[in-house]
Amino acid sequence: MNEIINFCTVMMQIDQDFLQKYTPYWIVLMAALMACYYIYTWLRKGKRVVRRVAGAISGPKYNSNSGLSPEEKRAVSVSAIYSVQQAAFVDSLETGLPKSEYNHILSEWWGIENESDARGQLNSLNEEAYNYFFPSIYKALSQDELPIEDYLKSQFSVHKDYIKALELAVNLKECIRELKADNVIDTVEDLSSFGPGAWDYGRLVFVARLCFDAGYLNQEEAMKIINDAYKKAKSNYSNWEDFAKSYVIGRAMWGGINSSNNGITSIAQDLLNDVESPWLRHDLL
Repeated sequence: MNEIINFCTVMMQIDQDFLQKYTPYWIVLMAALMACYYIYTWLRKGKRVVRRVAGAISGPKYNSNSGLSPEEKRAVSVSAIYSVQQAAFVDSLETGLPKSEYNHILSEWWGIENESDARGQLNSLNEEAYNYFFPSIYKALSQDELPIEDYLKSQFSVHKDYIKALELAVNLKECIRELKADNVIDTVEDLSSFGPGAWDYGRLVFVARLCFDAGYLNQEEAMKIINDAYKKAKSNYSNWEDFAKSYVIGRAMWGGINSSNNGITSIAQDLLNDVESPWLRHDLL
């Protein structure tokens, strides 16, 4: 028994000596590994940012092998603004993005990592859209009898809907001056004329295209979602210019004053003026 105790005592002493001697080196090694990881993550993120900025500066990208009919291209181009933002094709079902990029967008931005996630998120985008909140938000901004939060509380009995509506209303309110300066609207009343529907339809179409890229939807499934969104856009807007204004308004509701709304307006102008743009080649209606 004493021999066992003596052996354990010796081993504990060895461990203590080892730790005292080598701990500083282990700390340095772990710090170096963590630094390498963060540098790698930063470079990957930086690469994505550079690619998107370069894409936005260079303007719309076109796929010479699109394989879509004019009508299908018209439907896909509902997502044109979002596509330019991400340096994706504006005129094909495929986005043309690298696999690592579309998987990153789906996973990190939309919580989509499999077919089930895809169908759930697409249903959510279709049903819980900004158009649902907008009528009450517009009335809250237009009236002066109640504070915005009190008016919205009277409109939304579900707490999470009220919180979401309040967030969107605050974002939109702080962007009104910017929207006027960018000639998106002339008056607050113009918000009602355009609404945020194009933002709903554009995001839905782009995410459906990403899901097709990732293999979560087949072509028929993706095009059905895209065509349904296009039909809604066609029924609400008579031309791409009005559609673009609606998209910018939706973007303002989403991100507020610090979401580069003037950059989105610039992208829309490129699409409205580029001779190769599907918006010029194919009327909305």
